[in-house]
Amino acid sequence: MAAAAPAPAPELANDVMEEILLRLPPDDPTCAARASAFCKHWRNLLTNDAIFRRRYAAFHRTPPVLGFIHPWPLDCRHGLALFLSESSSSLDSLTVWDPISGDLVRRLHLPPHIPINSYHRAAAIVSLSSSSASGECPNFGVVFVAAEGEWGGIASAWLYSSETGEWTPPSTIADDQRSFAVDYKPSVVVGDAVYFLAHYGNNILRYDLIRMELTEFSSPEMDHNDALLMTTTDHGGGGVGLGLALTVSGRWLEIWSWNQPETEKTAVAAGWVRRRVIELYAVFPYITGKVDTRPCLIGFAEGTDVIFMETSDGVYGVELTSLHVTRVLESCPSQSLFPYMSFFFLGRQRDKLPTPKKYTVI
Repeated sequence: MAAAAPAPAPELANDVMEEILLRLPPDDPTCAARASAFCKHWRNLLTNDAIFRRRYAAFHRTPPVLGFIHPWPLDCRHGLALFLSESSSSLDSLTVWDPISGDLVRRLHLPPHIPINSYHRAAAIVSLSSSSASGECPNFGVVFVAAEGEWGGIASAWLYSSETGEWTPPSTIADDQRSFAVDYKPSVVVGDAVYFLAHYGNNILRYDLIRMELTEFSSPEMDHNDALLMTTTDHGGGGVGLGLALTVSGRWLEIWSWNQPETEKTAVAAGWVRRRVIELYAVFPYITGKVDTRPCLIGFAEGTDVIFMETSDGVYGVELTSLHVTRVLESCPSQSLFPYMSFFFLGRQRDKLPTPKKYTVI
């Protein structure tokens, strides 16, 4: 007699299956593509289930770097890229773009009544909704900062809401002894505030998203070559705080964190604390200290400990904890590098999947 056919393997329970799919590596989108081809239920889960997408983002917490935005973006955050564009009538406008789908999300005019002589401008994408962690940002905001005056001694900031389609009135600060001319360096979001570098990294502008108020404070009093805003995880209590990376004498990389007391009653004053000093010769052995070989700070992957530095040999990502160095690009066409960080979900892409484990310029 012929042997009986083996019994089919029992189906996995839905909750067990979802736990398996939650563990697909976010930095290799092809894993999700292969898993979605297994059956219709898996594909529906990976492409159309908003609850699963939120669980996936919460499980992995920090989106992976899928590539870099080029050329000349103003910002890139929450899966959206922001550009400053000029129309045929010479009126500047801002463009919000989704690099994965290729869709033009929004084109908006700059805030009204911007002074003509406000040549130093910067902007940041922020989330005004609670679901942006999953790569979806249904209600986003744009913080726009402009400095005016001969030395940039007057700075104003506005907040745009995609929900209302309007700009808030400006919040303005002025000091004829200081410059608030914003640098072309990436901004950083910590809590309910956005931070911008100004005057070659010597000053910092802070825009409070709740109070819609612009304030300023100084960087550490160091004779530095370069500066870059970042986040730190060694902030008091283990939370995320504002950080600053400085290169000194072309040889040292210093990591600072801003100590901000939670209440005004504490005896600890607000100020900068130097957390770490790294010898760049150990990270990049071939540098000599000459100006043309000094590594430049050009970018930071928010939610990680990776900063990006440009050298005469290319652009490298430096993991500050391990000092592991990875070459990511041959060169950077500008003073800033904006990594595109997002969870990749099938069904949003227009052309092809990002190449796993390799950085690309979008």
